Amino acid sequence: MWYWPKRGDWEAKECVARLAAASLPRTTPADEVVAGLRARGLDEREAQAVQRWLGPDTTLLLPA
Repeated sequence: MWYWPKRGDWEAKECVARLAAASLPRTTPADEVVAGLRARGLDEREAQAVQRWLGPDTTLLLPA
């Protein structure tokens, strides 16, 4: 999708649902999130910083 639809729009709900379904569960331990980020090219410190910045409630789109 080349734009982010307005909140509440049917496209936005569908897009958010697809992203949530393909994202890591909120219960994923921080070290697994860091490992997934490292596998995608971030070094250890960068991956840890991104995980801390996003916070524990954030899910990431890291395909299996």
